[in-house]
Amino acid sequence: MKGLFQWPPRALHILLKYAFFERRLHKFNNSVLEGNEASAAMLRKVGCIQEGIRRQVYYTNGTYSDSILYGMTKDEYVQHLRREHRSPDEARDNQFVKE
Repeated sequence: MKGLFQWPPRALHILLKYAFFERRLHKFNNSVLEGNEASAAMLRKVGCIQEGIRRQVYYTNGTYSDSILYGMTKDEYVQHLRREHRSPDEARDNQFVKE
């Protein structure tokens, strides 16, 4: 089971490295449904910062739920990689190496 929980952050790292270093994206944005702590934790693990809450935007099963907004700039991602002791070049070159 351990591998299943490691895959999503690894896949997100691959996506972010491609977006920031190959496609030159400046900012990554995402949102999670309130109560989805696993997805929120994954976004925080790769360096995303909670930026806000869109209140009562989803209606399911008779109730309204909030959307929690996360984001990260390329500079913030580079800082996150350095805190993890990886240079941006090393991270880009070794994107398929197990983290």
